[in-house]
Amino acid sequence: MTWRPGFPDCASGGWLGRIRRMENEKEIHALAQRILVKAAIKLGGSGALSKHLGIDEATLGDWLAGRSVPPAETVLKAIAPLVDEAATLLRDPAISRPGVPQ
Repeated sequence: MTWRPGFPDCASGGWLGRIRRMENEKEIHALAQRILVKAAIKLGGSGALSKHLGIDEATLGDWLAGRSVPPAETVLKAIAPLVDEAATLLRDPAISRPGVPQ
């Protein structure tokens, strides 16, 4: 895209750049929400997840409902039980993995 007066490009912080940032924020928000939902399911509910994260259930409820976005550190903490489960499954010799030597 060539620059024309009145049509700023995204590098200059114009409208196209703002739209791209908004789309990115929506994707990040949706990803954080999915991670929290999966972690709540894994841990046995939102009460268990709020304990795991060290936050009150009202705040977690806002995050799960999409009313606000959790901090990155919280999302990383919510990922831990999911990663632990995946690592356990990967170590299980009874699980068939095509192309992976046993």
